[in-house]
Amino acid sequence: MEKHFDRSYGIAVLVSVAFLTFTVGLHPAGGGIEHLIEATPLIVSTHTIAIISVPVLLYGMFGFSRLLGFDSNLSIAGLITFSTSMFAVIIAAALNGLALPFFISGLKDADENTLDVSRQILRYGFSVNQAFDVIFIIFVSAAVVIWSIAILKSKNFPAWLGVFGLLAGSLALITLASGFVLTQLSGFRVFMAGFILWLVAAGYFLLRRASKD
Repeated sequence: MEKHFDRSYGIAVLVSVAFLTFTVGLHPAGGGIEHLIEATPLIVSTHTIAIISVPVLLYGMFGFSRLLGFDSNLSIAGLITFSTSMFAVIIAAALNGLALPFFISGLKDADENTLDVSRQILRYGFSVNQAFDVIFIIFVSAAVVIWSIAILKSKNFPAWLGVFGLLAGSLALITLASGFVLTQLSGFRVFMAGFILWLVAAGYFLLRRASKD
């Protein structure tokens, strides 16, 4: 039974990676109200998949922390920090992928005055969404750094996975602190590419670990 559960952790991580890759790859760029109305089906589908991926990924990374050892404060701290990032990303996805389509659905035949007010509301909504994106980037990067230190200390996973996570997570935090905008679509995709690569490696080694037990 334990072997089954350990294998399911790795599968959950890799399945969530597929969901995240789909979301990031097909995420529509911003635009005017008419463009957003036209892109509504894609906006809803990509963000819904992102929301679904959150509990799947949390389950997988719970297993990751479990194999690192719950007797390690770093393992627990990494899981708590990662859970905080998932809380932020699910709110961002709900705002951008569900609340936004609900809001713009009533603007198809709106007059110009209504559209002007709506554009201001959309700008504010975009700012709120960016705030949650920043929270996600900070906390998920910090979680990867914490877990990577735990990997290097515990040796339950290959050292290179810890080094990779330590460098990638630290670089993301330094880049964000330096003022580089990671919340724009292009910057966010670069950040997510590094995060997804680390997750793929983590999921792969969870499966390998399960096959040895």
